[in-house]
Amino acid sequence: MDGVLEFDGDALVLTGETIFRQRTYVLPRSSIVKLLEEKPFWFMFSGGLRIQHTVEAYPPFVLWSRDIETLTIQLRQLGFVVEAKSGKWGRF
Repeated sequence: MDGVLEFDGDALVLTGETIFRQRTYVLPRSSIVKLLEEKPFWFMFSGGLRIQHTVEAYPPFVLWSRDIETLTIQLRQLGFVVEAKSGKWGRF
């Protein structure tokens, strides 16, 4: 997903376009299970920040692909734990 990500103090608010349409996801801080940096995998997958959550109305995770380094720093400053994916081949 590519677009705008904001933090309003209680939730991450992601607004952007997916393949099918514009979407807005409001993820309360308490619903966020894991933040994980996904590394690029060859030419098929550019990587991004995987946001796993428990909001049943949305897919189980959102992959954010815009300005990951800056976003990771900002999230850590807000007290979120962002894990770095280890391994040469990303998740494979």
